[in-house]
Amino acid sequence: MFVASKLLWFLASPDNLLLLLAALGAALLWTRWSRWGRHCVGFALAGLLILAVLPVGQALMSPLEERFPRPVGMPAEVEGIIVLGGYQDLLVFENRGQPELTAAADRLVAFVELARRYPHAKLVVSGGSGMLLRQDLKESDVTRAALACLGFDDSRVIYEEISRTTHENAMVSKVLAKPSQDGLWLLVTSASHMPRAVGVFRAQDWRVLPYPVDYRTVSGMVWEFPFQTGQRLALVSAAMREWVGLVVYRLIGRSDALFPAAQSLEP
Repeated sequence: MFVASKLLWFLASPDNLLLLLAALGAALLWTRWSRWGRHCVGFALAGLLILAVLPVGQALMSPLEERFPRPVGMPAEVEGIIVLGGYQDLLVFENRGQPELTAAADRLVAFVELARRYPHAKLVVSGGSGMLLRQDLKESDVTRAALACLGFDDSRVIYEEISRTTHENAMVSKVLAKPSQDGLWLLVTSASHMPRAVGVFRAQDWRVLPYPVDYRTVSGMVWEFPFQTGQRLALVSAAMREWVGLVVYRLIGRSDALFPAAQSLEP
């Protein structure tokens, strides 16, 4: 499932799909199917223009990020705090020998903040390697180095180091953390990823309070000029990945709902 998802998404992500379509069209221009080649190139350019000019990414991303708002009143105590990986650059860490965090670094910042706020809570950092060909590189190594740079004592942190997907994050971490049936855990991940993550944790009967971070949109549609084509394509791709993931996870029974929503956390 992990390998298939990586390969299929490479072909289906909007940016790669437009590039492949343009390349196919360019190749067909030199054949007897040149008419189809022009259609492919034209469709690819039209798609690129639409994604560059219109706030498509924001329209797709906003519902994901707004689904679980940040808790207004924090609980007095929690049993534990779990942060999902995906905020580390493993290749740069291997090459440069220093911790490198991505745009999702808010996850680690929030984790440290919450860990200091709840000094008696269990702490779990979940994530092995999401890379298809480099499973030897582990996200936990980057996190350990980053926490050391921040002067944070990680002696009470449980590192889950073998998961590759959100489903495995919840499944493997539950074995290590042993959450109680009624215990409340704070779940830290990117706001756009939170709906899928919550659905997975609920399917594992893990009682979590969403603590979303790493927002990439603002309230209301924003028209920017000059157009930042690269960023807009990345936003569309990230949003589509989550929407596709929500559908697939529901179909194969890894999530408790198609689009999970906030629920009462009363025991």
